[in-house]
Amino acid sequence: MNNKLDKLNIEEKEKQLKYYNECIANTKTLVELAKDRKQQHEQRKVELEEEIKAQGVNPDNIDEEINNISEELERLIEEVDSLIPYDLLKQMNKLPERD
Repeated sequence: MNNKLDKLNIEEKEKQLKYYNECIANTKTLVELAKDRKQQHEQRKVELEEEIKAQGVNPDNIDEEINNISEELERLIEEVDSLIPYDLLKQMNKLPERD
């Protein structure tokens, strides 16, 4: 009877080891996939930085450039707004509805 228990314990341990081996193999696969994705993202980052440089912008200063462009856009919108003859459009019933 003791022999039978030992055999069951060994079979259980073998099942457990097989399970662990499958988990380890799957983990290795996931690690390789993650490395591949990381490499793809790093390559894309380099490509984007080159595109940004081609536009005459230093990627290290991208936040500052975005702020400058946003400020310029706001300034231009205000300028356009100041040039539209709203009173005349309203008087002639040509002022469109705002959304």
